[in-house]
Amino acid sequence: MRYWLVMPAAGSSSRFGAETPKQYAALEGRTVIEWALAPFLEDARCAGAVVALAAQDRRWPEVAARLGGTPVSVAAHGPVAPLG
Repeated sequence: MRYWLVMPAAGSSSRFGAETPKQYAALEGRTVIEWALAPFLEDARCAGAVVALAAQDRRWPEVAARLGGTPVSVAAHGPVAPLG
């Protein structure tokens, strides 16, 4: 059975307490998001991946350039209005 991955990564990481959003923090030579995506992108059953990013995200292209193999699409959105 094949599947698609949808990975949310649009957070600003305000509670993380760093200048860089958590998904782009360096961890053992990769960013956190690279580590999170790796098991799925290496899985032959994974048909593709969609990463949900904030509209103003400027760091993703650098990370995307280092990814290979399974296609990774981006869904970017601006601020979401509160419900109700």
